[in-house]
Amino acid sequence: MEYGNRDTVEQTLMCNYYIFNSSNAKSLDGKNIAAYSVALARLRKKVWPLYQRTPFRNKISENDKCLIYISGSSGVFTQHFISNANIKGLKISGIDKLNEDEYMTYGVPSMYLNLENIAIYKNPINIRDYVNKLAFIGNKDKWGVYMQGGVRKISNEDYNLLIDGQ
Repeated sequence: MEYGNRDTVEQTLMCNYYIFNSSNAKSLDGKNIAAYSVALARLRKKVWPLYQRTPFRNKISENDKCLIYISGSSGVFTQHFISNANIKGLKISGIDKLNEDEYMTYGVPSMYLNLENIAIYKNPINIRDYVNKLAFIGNKDKWGVYMQGGVRKISNEDYNLLIDGQ
C-alpha cells in the first residue's frame, strides 16, 4: 500500500468521489468488532462490500475514488478518515466471497468493489477539523447525519480538501 497524492486534472474529469463508512460489527460468533478493525480487514483484502440498500451502489464505477471513514462516537479513530483508495472494478457477490468475510452480520453483500492504490494514513484526518469547510455538510451543527449510511457522494473539491489534510 502506498500513500496517496492529489488527483491530476485528467483523473478529476473521469471519476466520482465517495466516502465509504465503516461501522462496528459483530462476528458470526457474537464478538464485537471495532469499525477500525472492520475497515482494515477490508482494505487488506482490497475489497469493500456493498449491500442491497447501500446508497449509490449502482452509481459507483471503475476509476472512482473513495475515502474511508470510521463512524461512531467512541473507539479507535472514530470520526476520522483513515484511508483513500481507487475503485478497480466491481464483482457481483458470490458464495466464494461469503466464506472470506468474518463478520457477515450486515447481511449478504450484493456486490464487492475491488480496490487499488490504497493509502492508509499515518495520521488519520479528524472530520471535526473540516466540518465548516465541507460543502456536502449543509447544517454544520448536525454534521453527524451527513455521515450516516454506507456511502456518501462528495465533490472533487471536498475530496481534495480532505486529501490535502493528509
